Amino acid sequence: MPLIGPHLIMPAVTTTVTAVVGSLFYMGSVALTSPPEKINPELEERLKATGLITEKEPEPVAEVLSEEEILEKKKLVPVHRYYSFLSPFLTNLQTGQMITLELAILTSQSPADADSFLEKIEGFKPVLRSQILS
Repeated sequence: MPLIGPHLIMPAVTTTVTAVVGSLFYMGSVALTSPPEKINPELEERLKATGLITEKEPEPVAEVLSEEEILEKKKLVPVHRYYSFLSPFLTNLQTGQMITLELAILTSQSPADADSFLEKIEGFKPVLRSQILS
């Protein structure tokens, strides 16, 4: 009586090959991503003195901005503002068909300009609706 039946040989081989390849991949990724160990500190000091090894310089620290500077920068960054008409436009065509149209407006401006633009759109809403429907 065999230990593995003929219908289990292919899944067993596939599982074994997958496990071997996965473990080799894992060992390789661990070996390549781990930092190298310092073997001889005296040799490293000599190599640093000759300039063959250089140490990484620390990254510069970001400058600290005052609250006024932060607010000033935020005014210059464009923002996205959306305006959409609350109800869709519904109109009859001359052919007797009906059409429904939903409209949304996107603006990318500085915050103050975007807000004033959307207020102006709100003021022109009846005119815009009339022109779209005509």
